[in-house]
Amino acid sequence: MKSLRAVFILGFCLFLRSAVAPGDGPGLAEIVERFDHLRVGDAVAVSGLRLSAGHFDCTLKSGRAAPVRAGDEIVGLFFEGEGSMEYVSVDPVEAVVVLFDTKKSSGLKAEKTGRGVVLRDAFRRLLWLAKASPLPELAGAPAVSLADTFRKERVKFARMHTAPLSHD
Repeated sequence: MKSLRAVFILGFCLFLRSAVAPGDGPGLAEIVERFDHLRVGDAVAVSGLRLSAGHFDCTLKSGRAAPVRAGDEIVGLFFEGEGSMEYVSVDPVEAVVVLFDTKKSSGLKAEKTGRGVVLRDAFRRLLWLAKASPLPELAGAPAVSLADTFRKERVKFARMHTAPLSHD
């Protein structure tokens, strides 16, 4: 039994070593630097565009969107216009927490459905970062640049100060 555990640990260590081997890509400092200095590309008019991650869906009803770059890599999109979101909590344990948090800490109304607990809301701006997920193609008529709006949003959210997770 001990030898099987040792083989497992050795295999796991080799996997980790190969996953973080130098030269396989940018280091952590470079990635953080790139994501600290995101920038938007050319904006296009969009309508009816849907974004999805797990049980979270966003619909970009109408507005303009632009690709977001971290360095030279497209890692998401920035949207301004009319949008809506829906989150479905299908896990019964999570659903209890979602119901409590929604009631105590938000202006949203949770709805119990046959699918689970559903949260819905509307938004005017969205920064969608999804490096590991495919993004929809942004094809539409050229639109007014979102660079200034994006910069203002980044400045606004940079002013938020919260306690480190270690203090929770």
